[in-house]
Amino acid sequence: MLMRLYLNSVCILTKIALVKDVGSSTAAVDPMEYMVKEDFMGHDGKIYQMRMTHDKKYMATVGQDEFAIIWDTASGHKTDAIQLENGFVLSLGLSPSGKLLGTGGLKNVSEVFRVNGANSEIFETEEEYDEDDEFDDDTASTPPIRFRTRVPAASFKGHRGFVTEMVFLTEDRVITGSGDSTSGLWDVETSTCIRLFSKSEHKGGINTVTRHPFDNNLFATGSADGIVKVWDVRDRHSKFTFFGHKADVQCAQFFPDGNAIGSSAEDGTIRIFDLRSDCQVGIHQSDDIPSPVTSICFSTSGRTMLIGYEDGSCGSMDILRGTWVNHLVGHTDVVSSICISDRYGLIFTSSWDGTLRAWNATM
Repeated sequence: MLMRLYLNSVCILTKIALVKDVGSSTAAVDPMEYMVKEDFMGHDGKIYQMRMTHDKKYMATVGQDEFAIIWDTASGHKTDAIQLENGFVLSLGLSPSGKLLGTGGLKNVSEVFRVNGANSEIFETEEEYDEDDEFDDDTASTPPIRFRTRVPAASFKGHRGFVTEMVFLTEDRVITGSGDSTSGLWDVETSTCIRLFSKSEHKGGINTVTRHPFDNNLFATGSADGIVKVWDVRDRHSKFTFFGHKADVQCAQFFPDGNAIGSSAEDGTIRIFDLRSDCQVGIHQSDDIPSPVTSICFSTSGRTMLIGYEDGSCGSMDILRGTWVNHLVGHTDVVSSICISDRYGLIFTSSWDGTLRAWNATM
């Protein structure tokens, strides 16, 4: 272990210098201005998480109001809404196809629900009404409604702490992260735990879980101990351990080619770790924004990284040069999630101010 730490520290020093050398001789990314295209309204209270399907056609959000909502990313219309019986929901997972949605929270239980299609009926009405009736804009063009009680397709019980993250590896396999410092692999069809991963490896609760873009056996965790780990579901022990953060790791995501991983923490830093060299290859921090980083997302090429902050601002950074491409101010509270949809050329942000926002590039 001591030798590994020594090699890791040596590698950090040499690789950071290399990244700066490469960046200094690389053309900068042209600055691009973004404006708000649309605010998706539906939640009453904080939005805790946002997830997208692999094809970027749909996204899901879960909020303080104990609702999970599915959205059409192109139109902004709601395609489904699930009222959650398990209160205090903090985490959200969306299967690759978008047909399954998972939630977890303070009750130490995770649940999986089947998602209705875009053309299915979402609501039951309390009374008959005429579709031609007019309603005030302030009250929206819908009659009084109540939501159907949705029976979970699966329920996972086993964690001894609240469930902080839920990620679908495949349509039938789910990874959860918990405040009890463990992560678990679950089978959707049988609602059983296939494997709990070593509690002794993380010294704090797990705050973030992310899946590998290509290999369904690999995932990564970030913890309150400031450590990022990469795991293989076929082994109880981690394959890579990355140090560097001085505070809780809040978010982690694999680089688009799967060979590196980026992480953000409450210390305000964003670090890039390379799996091939088993060390840190970059560190970024904005002196102009002292706020903790709450969410990150790589662009499809990996050249830029989208960043969300606790102060409600967000933007994108040139990874090679470590310079801002743009800085967006619009939310009034924590940016809980940030995603990009190349399909529509939009950036999506969710926030504790209760809004889900789409940003569009202006020429």
